[in-house]
Amino acid sequence: MPDSAKKLRFAFLAILLLLVFSYPLISIADKQQLIWGFPLLYAYIFLVWIIAIFLLFLTAEKRGPKKNNGQ
Repeated sequence: MPDSAKKLRFAFLAILLLLVFSYPLISIADKQQLIWGFPLLYAYIFLVWIIAIFLLFLTAEKRGPKKNNGQ
């Protein structure tokens, strides 16, 4: 992936994460409800965090093995 496209994806993910962790969306999850024994707010933050890590992993380019030139 070209560097400019990669930078745009990272910028988009940063803005998306800022929006997802903003007060209006976090206040929606701030309820007295339990999911698997955890408060809804904690589950929301943890799930968004895990999804963000996964999306950043997919966006980051893996480097393939180095090619041997003539060896």
